Order: sequence, then structure tokens, then C-alpha cells
Amino acid sequence: MKVSAQNEKLEELKLRLQNAKHDTTRVITLYKLAAHSNYIGNLREALEYCNQSVQLAKQIHFTRGLAGAYNNLGVVNFNKGNYPEALKNYLLALKFSKEANMTDVLSQATMNVGIVYAVQKEYDKAFLYLNESAAILKKQNDTLTLADLYNNMGCLYTEQGKYDAALKSHNLALHLYLLMDSRRSILGVYDNIGEVYLKTGSYPEALSYFFNSLKIGVQTKDKYGLAYAENRIGEIYLKQKKYSEATDMLNTGLTHAKETGSLDIIKEAYKNLYEVYNAINNDSKALSNYRNYVLYRDSIFNQENTRKIVQSQMQYDFDVKMAADSVKAFAENQKQDALDRQKNKYYKAAGVAFLFVLIVIISLIVISTSNKQKLQKKLAIQQTRDSIARDLHDEIGSTLTSITYMSEFGKISNHNKDEKNTTLMLEKIGNTSSSLASLMNDIIWAVNPEKDDSKEMVVRMKWYVNELMQTRNIHTSFNVNPDFESWNFTIEQKKNIYLIFKEALNNCFKYAQCNNLTIDLRINNKVLSMKISDDGIGFVKSLGHQGNGLKNITKRAENIGATVSIGSEPNAGTEVNLVLNL
Repeated sequence: MKVSAQNEKLEELKLRLQNAKHDTTRVITLYKLAAHSNYIGNLREALEYCNQSVQLAKQIHFTRGLAGAYNNLGVVNFNKGNYPEALKNYLLALKFSKEANMTDVLSQATMNVGIVYAVQKEYDKAFLYLNESAAILKKQNDTLTLADLYNNMGCLYTEQGKYDAALKSHNLALHLYLLMDSRRSILGVYDNIGEVYLKTGSYPEALSYFFNSLKIGVQTKDKYGLAYAENRIGEIYLKQKKYSEATDMLNTGLTHAKETGSLDIIKEAYKNLYEVYNAINNDSKALSNYRNYVLYRDSIFNQENTRKIVQSQMQYDFDVKMAADSVKAFAENQKQDALDRQKNKYYKAAGVAFLFVLIVIISLIVISTSNKQKLQKKLAIQQTRDSIARDLHDEIGSTLTSITYMSEFGKISNHNKDEKNTTLMLEKIGNTSSSLASLMNDIIWAVNPEKDDSKEMVVRMKWYVNELMQTRNIHTSFNVNPDFESWNFTIEQKKNIYLIFKEALNNCFKYAQCNNLTIDLRINNKVLSMKISDDGIGFVKSLGHQGNGLKNITKRAENIGATVSIGSEPNAGTEVNLVLNL
């Protein structure tokens, strides 16, 4: 979506700032410099200019300057993906533009508030503000802002899936932008029309508009516009399975997005790169990009929580006012009807008392039920934490004991100048410490609520397979069905499934001497099946071949109520099959 802000040539504005004799001129020039920096995609510089403009306008109590400065500050924060701050800025711009009777900023800020709500999918509020902006614009001769309004209405229609209406609005905006030769605005509407065709699966048409946008972005050196178009072109190439072209375009777009500081575009670029590398089975790069995607997604999610707090506070203030008005009106009605109510006061008192008692009883039942549910939830969480604590305590305790013994043996060997045994002990200490660190990392990952996405567990599994098996040149087939990737596992399930998987792979790596490994993960009818099989040398189970690895697998399966079968014959490979009713 396009937000409205004024722009002038950079050098002219810098010269004007340098020669300004009055603070009011400096305020206006600073927020116009911010608008220009935003125009070319330099969001960090734009933010700095905006903040300088706001601070100076506050110092000199310049209401008109505050209106323009806050509007442009909102534009910059919007483009950075900081929607709560953008909303706050726009509402302040509305306040000051009304005080200063600045209808041009008022119409822009009103429209920009609508855009924030549209992005957050609060369409009723979005239309309310956009229509209010249209009413203001009808009284003005502001063609550019009117074109912006058409463009933003098109975006709102796109969000609602009304694609014909969206194209009609965007084309009206494009017609006005072309008449004014507003290249940055033309770039934006090309992106928005491309977005409509992308959503409808018309990829050739979408590519045509995004490449037109890209061309203008290069001409105007607009890094934000370049980043947006490059990411969308990369996404289309991904859908067309042109993976090499997609990778090049997405990486270029990611570079431009980082230069602008736009969280939304960075997040989408990492997500698309993950999809590309996952499709071509480059698991290490897929995992790396997926982690970065989650990092930026969660950053925006945290900002979304802040936005909800801001909106809740605004709603609370409104509700308090409405409640106060209602109390006042109620008191007046009480006074007017005092005589009538006096007659029936005893009956009403009894009725109120009965109602009050009933409400208290119902409330106590609800509170009791709620508390019971909360307690059960807390107990479940505590049990999980206790289990994890025991795992860590046992593992760390036994490992440190082993390291202590190995250190003592190493000292003795060193004292006896037995270099071979000294080196062997040092290697064992290193390997044991590394294994402990790896286990702790796995448990911390499993209990991290930000890592609850099952898709991330699959990526982590693929990465581990790749890291482990590539040193032995073992060919691996990794199959996952969609239900497995989308399932919401509990912390305990996720931890044990992953550690069983890892243990089975370690056994294969150490003992199997195989050429091929097959991993099959699936969920059908709420039943999980994890099958790991190889074509290695196998072993004879009847001979008591039950090392710590196989014991750990069995124990972890029992922890989550799963069954595990381990089948093997000499020279016929090994198969580990885990089954869990979810």
C-alpha cells in the first residue's frame, strides 16, 4: 500500500536547511528531507530526519510542523513494518492537523490510519477512515492524494479478495499518476497491480508489472521499491520452479531490504529463500533461512502485541467515557422516576438481591472451573519442566562424572608419559563434552515456545541428516507428508521424537556401514509413524545387542506413550519404526 507524503529534490532541501533563518523553516525542511529519504528507500536516514523535525517542532510549539512531521514519521515507521508506532504517529498527525486547520495533512493522515487498519485486516475501520479521507478530498483540489486514495482502496479490495474492484481502483490511480508523471507513485501502483495478478495465479501479467516497477526503481534509486519488486519476482519464479532465477532475485531483494530496514520484506525474502532451498533439498541453507524468517516473523509479531495494547488502551479510554456518560444518564433517570420506584422498592430490592445471589453463585462456579483448568494447565507445564530438569540433571551429572574419571586417567597417563593414552583421554573428553552440549542445545530448542512450528523440526532433522551423512557419502531419501509438517506437537512429544530420530541416525552412522538410508515421517488419521531404515550390515537381536542407544530409544518412546520396534538381520539392514497415537 502507498502512504502519502510530500517530496522535493534532496540537494535543494539540504541547501534550504543550511540557509534557514527560522526554526519553523527548519522543521518543515527536516520533515521534507525525511520524505525524500523515504522516497529513495533510505528509511534509517528518513527516521533520523523525522525525529529531528518532531523534537524541534515541540521545542518551538509549532503545531503545523508537528502535523507534517508526525505524518511523515508514520510513513517511515509503516515502511519499516512498525505498525503500532505508525498508528500512533498518524493519530498525532490527525490531532495537530485539526488544531492547525491543515486539510492537506488531515486528508493524508486520515487515509494513512485507514491503511494501517487495512494491513491489520480490520477492514471496517479501514473503510471508515478511507471514506472520511475521501470526504475531505472532495473539498480540495489535491489530485495526488486522490490518486493515493484510489490506490489504497484497490489494496483494500485485494485483501478482501475483490480482485476486479481492486484492478479498477488501481487503474484509476495509475491514470492520475501518469498524468502527473509521478514515477514513485507509478512504481507503487505497478507493484499493487502485480500483487493482484500474483494472487489470482496470472504469473505472466504479474511479472510484467513487477518488472515495470523494477525498471522505475532502478531509475529512481528507490531501494525499498527494488526490494519489494525483487522479492515478488523471486516468489513467482519459485512458484514456476525456476529455482536458480528465484535464488538470485531473492538474494538481491534481501540485500536491498536490509539496506532499507524493512522488516516485512526481509521476513518474506527469508521465507521464500527457505522454500527454494527446501525444494532443491539444500537442507543446511533451508534451515538457516527458516530460522531467520522465524526471527523476523516473531519480531513483527511482538510489535503486533504492542499494537494490540495501544488499541486496547484507546478502546478502554472510549469505554470509560461511555460508561461515565451512561452512569450520568442513569442517575438523572433515577432522580426523575424516584416516586414511581419508591412504590415498588421492596419488590425490586428482593429481585435485585435474588439476582445478585444468583450472579455470585454462577460467578463462583465459573471462577472455580476456570481456576481448575488453569491449575491443570500449570501442573502439566510443571510436570514437563520437572521431566526436562531430570533429563538435564541425569545427563549432566553422569557426563561430568565420566569427564572427571577420564581427566584422572589422562593425568596418570601424562604423568607416566603415555602419550597414546593421554591423547585418547583428551579426545574422549572432547567428544563427551560435545555430545553434552549438543543434547542441551536440543532440549533448549524443544522447550522454546518460539520453535513450536513442526515445519522447523523437519528442517532441523534434514539439516542433521545432511551434516551427519555427507561425511560417509550415504545416499538419503527423506519423505514427509503435509500432516506431519502442520501438526502441533506438545513440548514432550517434540523433544522425544527428535531425540529418538537423532539416536537412530547416530546408530546408523556409527555401526550400519550402509550405502542408503530412508526416512519416512507421516501422520495419518492422528497416528504418527516415523520409520528409519538402512541397507547396512544389521545385527542379531537375540545375541543381546542392546546398547545404550537402543535403550534410550525405547525409554524415550515410553515417555510419550509410543511404541517402537527395531528390526534387524545380519547383512539385511536395520529398521526403526516409531508409532504414536496423537
